[in-house]
Amino acid sequence: MRLATIKIENNETCKTEEIAGILTQKGILPIRALNEARAEAFGGKDPETGMPSLAFIGGTIPVMWEEQILPLIESGQLRDLTEWYNDGGKDELETIPGIIPFEKVKYAPLYRNPKRIFGIGLNYKDHAGDIGDKAPEGFPGSFFKMADTLIGPGDEIKLPKLKEATGTTAEAELGVIMAKECRDVSEENWRDVIAGFTTIIDMTEESILKGNEYLEGNPRYLTIVKNFPTFFSFGPQLVTPDEVPDVLELEVQSVLNGEVYAKNVVANMTHRPARLVSLHSSIQGWYPGDVLSTGTPRAFHIKDGDIAECRITGPDGFAMEPLVNPVVDLKPAAEKDSAEAAKNAGSAGAAEASGNAGSASDMGTPEGECLICGAPIEYLKSEELMECEICHKKENSRTRCVNGHYVCDECHTTGMDAVTDICMKETSKDPVEIIEKMMAQPFCHMHGPEHHVMVGAALLTAYKNAGGDIDLEKALAEMVSRGRSVPGGACGFWGACGAGVSSGMFVSIISGSTPLATKPFNLSNRMTSKALDEIGKAGGPRCCKRDSFLSIQAAIEFVKENFGIAMESREIKCGYTAQNEQCIKEKCPFYGA
Repeated sequence: MRLATIKIENNETCKTEEIAGILTQKGILPIRALNEARAEAFGGKDPETGMPSLAFIGGTIPVMWEEQILPLIESGQLRDLTEWYNDGGKDELETIPGIIPFEKVKYAPLYRNPKRIFGIGLNYKDHAGDIGDKAPEGFPGSFFKMADTLIGPGDEIKLPKLKEATGTTAEAELGVIMAKECRDVSEENWRDVIAGFTTIIDMTEESILKGNEYLEGNPRYLTIVKNFPTFFSFGPQLVTPDEVPDVLELEVQSVLNGEVYAKNVVANMTHRPARLVSLHSSIQGWYPGDVLSTGTPRAFHIKDGDIAECRITGPDGFAMEPLVNPVVDLKPAAEKDSAEAAKNAGSAGAAEASGNAGSASDMGTPEGECLICGAPIEYLKSEELMECEICHKKENSRTRCVNGHYVCDECHTTGMDAVTDICMKETSKDPVEIIEKMMAQPFCHMHGPEHHVMVGAALLTAYKNAGGDIDLEKALAEMVSRGRSVPGGACGFWGACGAGVSSGMFVSIISGSTPLATKPFNLSNRMTSKALDEIGKAGGPRCCKRDSFLSIQAAIEFVKENFGIAMESREIKCGYTAQNEQCIKEKCPFYGA
């Protein structure tokens, strides 16, 4: 059974109410309507109040279902309601008047005042590695959140006004809702004490936790960074445990602006739900309605205008209703512009550049190269310690814009999980057609390390569609992993363009090459050499679009000759001249669009 809390207008009071409902095939039936229907059938209405006076389970036990989810849990009625639902109530619901069609439903949080909210940090090992920390193994990284941080589906996540709050992250997570007061629950019996599961987006003011220009980071700031208003989104559905046979097979997806940013399955948690429920029950115990947020596959930075989303899916088409929230920055725009100008340039010219921030992903207009201000990129003779303008990570690099802005490769490729989604749905045998679809996505910029993944991914997909014998999903996962390891600027600093190397990775994957292989080793290195030779003949300055097309053309010919697989190809005319200040124009074989 699935429940939700929905908003309805009370015509008598002219106020919005939040009431619980049960999902049906047609929409959501308020429990209030269920009570009225069963009271009409079995007990009628109280003549003084006009309210339903009695309903029955099986015609013997008098019951009036609670009409809000938290009281339904606290009273213990949720389990009885679930049994009624599974014993024929599901079909009965479809016949009761008052169902609200899904297109008219307005969701609220499941409930607003849980006694306690527990969060678990760094519970996926991959997430811990992202921020340079080790996943806690003995005990989980547990923390409390206040109930007044809570919002629901569609509500705004509000980035703090506090000047020290310069970078907020959102984390999609699986939520576990407790059903009863309990202590010392065994891991084997953990499902007996839970009410169900839900989707959660948890926020962290990571800039304070890790440190920024205003203060040094400190792990003891965890309570502060987790408890700004609107920093916990909750809902829209409570899915009872009987609908989730194996929670370990659920996949949690962090989604930014409609693109999957990261995903992982619950089985890959360091501390799985059974242990989390059991361990905490032996420490502070549980109360009905307590919320346990189990950790995120990966956090993503959010800014004004973004859409944060949590999706949870499972085997055999299982899916929870996604939780979606828009992001609004409370800092006044003028204050932000002034602060950015003063910080980054200290001059009127830099202030103008700061005003352009955020437009660099708009591929329809000439915007230079910096993702922050659109200014040209400069390449230093030696590495310097730089701080990413987006995530504030500090690392050595040779690359920044002429106004001093540095964006790390990880932030430059935000949203690249969309590559796999695009490829898995693609039927084309033409890798150029496939990569051009990727180039049109928000994550793809004029230049950048995303091309190191995209070339190989497009080739793998076209190869598979042309008859190549590979497990495409596994091959793409390998391509994404390998391609991300090639840094931006490799074309100049390594003497090996990442797009060309990506074509060699493609051949290495389809041939199963290893450092000890014979023929596959030969083929993959020859492929890289062939692609780099074509790129070198075209000459510099670098153009990630041109070099990607050259690598793909070389691979199409090479694969037909050595693997007998004929991918399709067509004439390429580049449409990116206006976005590339270093375009070599007539010297480029693809110029002329």
